Amino acid sequence: MSETHQQAFHVPLEHASFPDHFPGHPVVPGALLLQWVFDGFQSRWPELRINKVKSIKFLTPLLPGDRCEFLYCLDRSKSALKIRCEKNEAVIISGDLKIIDEAAW
Repeated sequence: MSETHQQAFHVPLEHASFPDHFPGHPVVPGALLLQWVFDGFQSRWPELRINKVKSIKFLTPLLPGDRCEFLYCLDRSKSALKIRCEKNEAVIISGDLKIIDEAAW
């Protein structure tokens, strides 16, 4: 059985990485976006950790000031997590990850 979670997110207008990525036309760097998605996962499931990124696809740019939705689908029996970030029905990123339960360690 899978568990799902949705989280609204508002990209800040200012961030230290924006001026350099790309000057005059800032785009949220992929690593920063993943960190925000991972932080959202961690706040929902603090007992779990992301162990491996199996695949990530960056499909549409995310801009400062954008509003988006983080979507998580967790299948504990397979240690699998599917993630998506969407903006106005456009997919920003999608990915498949492996997770581990901290209690199992």
